[in-house]
Amino acid sequence: MKFNWILTMVAAGSVFVLGCDSGTASSGGGSPTDTVSDTSDTTIPSTLNIDELGAKTVEATCAYLTKCGTDTGFAFVSPDSCALMLAANGMDTSTDDMKQAVASGKVKFDGAKAAECLQSFLNRPCETTDMKEPEACRLAFVGSQVVGTPCSDDVYCASGKCAKPQNKSACGGTCADRKKSGDPCETSDDCEGTLLCAAGFCATQAAPLAAKGESCAKVTCAAGLYCSGGFDGSVCQDLSTEGQPCDFGPQCAGDLSCVSNDGPNVCTKSGKEGDSCTSPTLANTGKDGCAKGLICGTEVTVKGPAMKCQPVRKLGEACVSDFQCGGIDAGCVASKCAILPGKGGACTPSDPMKGKYFVCLPSLVCDPTSLKCDTPPAAGKPCVEGKCADGLTCVEDVCQPLPVKGDACEFECAEPFECDNGTCVDPICLP
Repeated sequence: MKFNWILTMVAAGSVFVLGCDSGTASSGGGSPTDTVSDTSDTTIPSTLNIDELGAKTVEATCAYLTKCGTDTGFAFVSPDSCALMLAANGMDTSTDDMKQAVASGKVKFDGAKAAECLQSFLNRPCETTDMKEPEACRLAFVGSQVVGTPCSDDVYCASGKCAKPQNKSACGGTCADRKKSGDPCETSDDCEGTLLCAAGFCATQAAPLAAKGESCAKVTCAAGLYCSGGFDGSVCQDLSTEGQPCDFGPQCAGDLSCVSNDGPNVCTKSGKEGDSCTSPTLANTGKDGCAKGLICGTEVTVKGPAMKCQPVRKLGEACVSDFQCGGIDAGCVASKCAILPGKGGACTPSDPMKGKYFVCLPSLVCDPTSLKCDTPPAAGKPCVEGKCADGLTCVEDVCQPLPVKGDACEFECAEPFECDNGTCVDPICLP
């Protein structure tokens, strides 16, 4: 349980690492206000008590996601609704097991380092790919187990590194030294101190940028190039120009977008305000068909609804589609952009044909009987929007427990089991 999980969560856009589809119980009731907090007011004290760490982590994360959401693909309009969602998914209580580890004496907690870690997270630029864990984050929790002893998580090791087979969380590991300069590595967090993982080895600085034709499996391509192919076979190639075929936005030069236009994907000039577009999107980085800062959303014209590049509406402004409102916590409610209802709030089922994609705050669903936002259904209940409560899966439109050891499976098993040749088995922990 590395303390920089907040960084990993945001970078992954994983962003549904939070479990938006898992449906853990919501801890908030009703809707947040339709006002947006000033994220510049978010302050982290010089030191933190471990009991307030969860709440402060939620506050810092929501400030970052409200400010930088369009760069992570995980945009929130309001820190308040963001906090409700993260709390509903257990982020405010995610440090409970850490408290137990500290109380047992297996781990020491440094409140000053924890505060420094959160402040460094708040200060991160929005457009960044540097995922090296700040040293303060590692030192916030320091374990007592020495190198060579069994471990279950990085935090229990004095070195901060619990080496596991294939990095599987369910497998046991061994406390190991972090890598020194010149040692082979997979990520920068494998390396000690401020060393970075550059071209597969720990180094004091990032590896030189790769030139055209050079491998980009472990390094970044120089300006004007993109990384093509996949995994170890990838090489740097020239960015595609207007009219050339493409597979994804970053492959296109300048402000060109990779769009289909009812045919093969080609690099096309990003649309200006009022230009036609094809796919509804939240405000993004200018590689999704519309110029940066614009969204592709439904607009009412004299000929009827049409997809147009347009600015994000503010709360309270007129709208016809959820995508005009610019965040996963906002939607077009009664023809105006508003924060979506929380648990218990009135809702109408989603209808993409009418521009209704988001009807409740993320992790909640619109109960088709009560027409109120609620947690996803329990075992034995019909699935809603294909969702079920945490630990369940939707099978033939009914929520059912995930299969366990010995049960038949197709893809997924209950933790920590794995689906192997159609049967749930113990984690396969290969060296």
